[in-house]
Parts: sequence; C-alpha cells; structure tokens
Amino acid sequence: MQKDDGDKSLPRPGFYTTHHVTLENLKSGKTYTFAIYQGIGKKYIGRLTTAQALSSLPSPNPVYGRVLDKNKKPIVGAMVYLRAKNGSKSSTLLSALTNLSGRWSLDLGNLRTEDFKSAFPTSASTVEEILIYAGTKGTGKATTSPGKDKPWPDLIVTNEK
Repeated sequence: MQKDDGDKSLPRPGFYTTHHVTLENLKSGKTYTFAIYQGIGKKYIGRLTTAQALSSLPSPNPVYGRVLDKNKKPIVGAMVYLRAKNGSKSSTLLSALTNLSGRWSLDLGNLRTEDFKSAFPTSASTVEEILIYAGTKGTGKATTSPGKDKPWPDLIVTNEK
C-alpha cells in the first residue's frame, strides 16, 4: 500500500484534488498490477511494466523552482511534470509534488529516452518544458534552457484548466 506523497510526513491523511504517488522497491523489467481506490471502493485496476535498469547512470543534475498563484502565493500540492527535448526527440516525463512553500525539485539525471532504454542526453540546446496541474487552482506551463533552471523562474498557475 502506498500513500499519497502529500501525506507521507503527516500524522493522518488529508483530502486533495490532486494525487501523486511514488512507488518504491520495484524491480526492473517486471510487470505489476495495481488498484486505485476512492474511499473503500476500487475505482481503477491497471498494469505497468518497469524499465530495465541502465548499465551506467548520468551524474545528478538537480533542477528546482516554485509554483505560485496569480497573487504570488505558494501553491501546495501542485503536480509538476517536466520533459526535455532535443530537436524532435523527447524524454520521458519526470514529476514532483510541490511542498508547503510551493517548492519542487527534480533530477534531470533521471531522464530517459522515450523507449526507456537509455539516459536522455541534455546539452546547452536542450529545451526543458514544464506542465503544472494544481487541481481546482488551475494549470500552468513554461519552458527554459539549461543554465536557467537552478532555480527555474517562478511558475505561475492560472485559473484556466
């Protein structure tokens, strides 16, 4: 059983309009079945297969930033999705959940090619794209390049969904 990432440091579960769950202790190249519950009812059953482990890992490359509403107040519990692009090639998505001060961090060293078979290379010409989903508070999106991502410029969520 995995908890919502927003609950991991809290004494009791909260109520959210978004959910972000990190699955831990999975084996590479294995298929898993999972269920998503709403209350006591099972709402979705799915399957996923984990990628094979890479033979070597890139160096850590942390990027970070802050998600704010239009009044410059931090948004707690917003989901941040990042994808990198080199020309027509795209990476897999990385995701994070904002903390109590609206901050998030991700490691570009964890990016993979779309087929998950190798690390996704980044360079000065790589474009980093972010999509933010903050439930009823709205969405946001932005792009930047390496060198302008430590920290990312503040990401502003609008009420548009």
